[in-house]
Amino acid sequence: MHYNLKRGQSLVNTKSNGKLIFHIFFNEIITLDNLLKSIDECYKATPWKRSSQFGYCNRILIASKLLESLNNETYIPKNPRKFTISERGKTRNIDSYTFVDKVVQKLLAQNILLKIINKSCIYDTYACLKGKGIEKARDRLADFLVSDKNKYNEFYIAKLDISKYFESIKINKMLELIKDLVDDKLFRLFQRMYREDYLSLGSELNQLFATLYLNRLDHKIKEYYQIKHYVRYQDDFILTSNNFEYLKFVIANIEIDLRDIGLKLNTKKTKIEKFKKIEFLKVQFKFNKDGNLCKRKINKSIRFLFKKIKKIKKLNLEKEYLINYRKSILGQFKKLNNFRQVSFELNKLF
Repeated sequence: MHYNLKRGQSLVNTKSNGKLIFHIFFNEIITLDNLLKSIDECYKATPWKRSSQFGYCNRILIASKLLESLNNETYIPKNPRKFTISERGKTRNIDSYTFVDKVVQKLLAQNILLKIINKSCIYDTYACLKGKGIEKARDRLADFLVSDKNKYNEFYIAKLDISKYFESIKINKMLELIKDLVDDKLFRLFQRMYREDYLSLGSELNQLFATLYLNRLDHKIKEYYQIKHYVRYQDDFILTSNNFEYLKFVIANIEIDLRDIGLKLNTKKTKIEKFKKIEFLKVQFKFNKDGNLCKRKINKSIRFLFKKIKKIKKLNLEKEYLINYRKSILGQFKKLNNFRQVSFELNKLF
């Protein structure tokens, strides 16, 4: 079976043919009230840090000076402090920004990028968005798997992963996504925010840009290829279909489109196969003998959690912290089949 796609049709922006019917202006966003609100939110995120405490206590002065420098276009972010962390066998590069720079990032993220994402992204794009986090992405995939099982009994699933996603994003292509949606003064501010040609972890602004970067591809998959059951969480994709050959065709063209924007698939983590089980966002999805969908945290993540619990037991922490920690963990497992196992281990904390 052959499928044809013209190169000119490679990317679709939105249902309105790539034209969004709104424009964001500098004077509407860069205001004293918005700066004060961003300072409050940055403080709430890390109230134990001295920089946050100092920033909050001097918020009127900081907001006033920031407003002046932003209006005069003299604001330039400071170089972040760089460090690496090792997490579950992976080394990640992290940038740590000053409190003032975090305030500006928060301002732009909450008042501009979120507005663009909410108006232009498909429903099944998940990431660090309110009400669209990891749990919602897992729930959506579970709904799709149950629907496919009931409709087709046997179906195919494609799992895609992008190699070195954040490091490979092209800043110039990324900023082009918002160029026609903001006025010139705001666009120049965004350009000053990105003096290095890569995205780093540690910035809310970068997280949202990483979500927006594949928006056109999301629309193409849903609207041009008509893949109804599709979920993306940043650079992790899941597509399902009862047609194996069509999935192969779609993935081949996705690979071309990714290459056009400087990205490539991780061949080790990308696969198409008849559905038996799948891992997505550290959870394994599998139908049991009764035909019910079983969702379990993968064993590697469980072992990591249990080691962390053992370390916490030795710290002799206050009971209030342990209670809140237990609630937080159980909340993550409430819809998973590991709930009883994890609950038993957590009870040992008390």
